[in-house]
Amino acid sequence: MMITTSELEEIIARTPAGEQIVYDGREIGSTDAIAEKLNQLKSSRADDPHYVIFVGVDKSGECLLTAFPTMGDPVEYRTRHKLGAFPGIGKSSSES
Repeated sequence: MMITTSELEEIIARTPAGEQIVYDGREIGSTDAIAEKLNQLKSSRADDPHYVIFVGVDKSGECLLTAFPTMGDPVEYRTRHKLGAFPGIGKSSSES
């Protein structure tokens, strides 16, 4: 279940305070809980704002929000793979 930040914010705004948010036919949490998770996610991604959100629900019913980049060569990817500013520059997995 993928959604943009603005789409999730719209769903939160349409759902009465204290009610359960329903996304893709599943309850994913209360308006307060999802708004808090979304705010935490947005502040952690402030330096790389181009992303979509994966909305998941684990076996215990807990909602999980995970960001996936949508544009260019994101900071997170470059850092994780020790790449320079341009694709192909830096260490590849075969050089480790």
